[in-house]
Amino acid sequence: QVAKCGSRSRKFILQADGIGSICTGMAFNRQSVGVQLQGCRALFQFAYADPYVFLGPIIKADGVKLVCVAMDTNPEICAMQEAGCAFLNVCCTGDDAAQRSTVKAGGLETLAKAMLLHTDSAAAQQHACSCFRHLAALSWAHRRVLSVDSVELACAALEKHSEEPAVAASALSALHAMAAGDKEAGLAIWQAGAAKHLCNSMRLLTGSKYVQRHGCNLLATLAGVSREHFKEAHDMNALELVAGAMEVHLNSVVVQKDGVLAFSVL
Repeated sequence: QVAKCGSRSRKFILQADGIGSICTGMAFNRQSVGVQLQGCRALFQFAYADPYVFLGPIIKADGVKLVCVAMDTNPEICAMQEAGCAFLNVCCTGDDAAQRSTVKAGGLETLAKAMLLHTDSAAAQQHACSCFRHLAALSWAHRRVLSVDSVELACAALEKHSEEPAVAASALSALHAMAAGDKEAGLAIWQAGAAKHLCNSMRLLTGSKYVQRHGCNLLATLAGVSREHFKEAHDMNALELVAGAMEVHLNSVVVQKDGVLAFSVL
């Protein structure tokens, strides 16, 4: 609860080694669902509140590994998976040390299992896709991300939650990060049905500039992989979708930029 309070309270917890106490409690009470769940939630609250201050102590106390163990030990508990995915998302959007700690702790495999077992959880799908996005953009982690069936999982999330803006945008951005500069991954993403799902999301979520932006970006990337993709994109009325996105979001610089990029390829 203190993690939700102001900065003075959080600094007091830091000075009193509250992070270490939380991690010790999780380490010595691995069979307690309550301790593990509250530990995951507390570490997320601290990391999210101020990642620059708290991620270092969390990593030092082996908190990233403890969250992954809690998720792996309780795979059927949706709340545990959601809290863990949210925490790992903060790590993956953090600095190099946090990102490397996530991969080293088996975070990619843990995220993949969470997505596979909790397809109905929009929160788990959104945060896990966000993790894939940020790690896939790193040269040293790109192949590791692809190795956990992230393409299929992100496509499944996009199809299942096609009307959820946050999930759709996160899945689209993850797929783009996987495909960028990787022709083999681009082919796999197309074969997994991503183009069809992204077009569906763009039609359903015209008001979401993030869905439209990432949809345009992914369309441009996938259509540029092969001539066959280019033709199929036209058959899906991709040009009309891009034009619609640019018209609806006329004042959005990112949508206009990625729309122009898509037009240049399509």
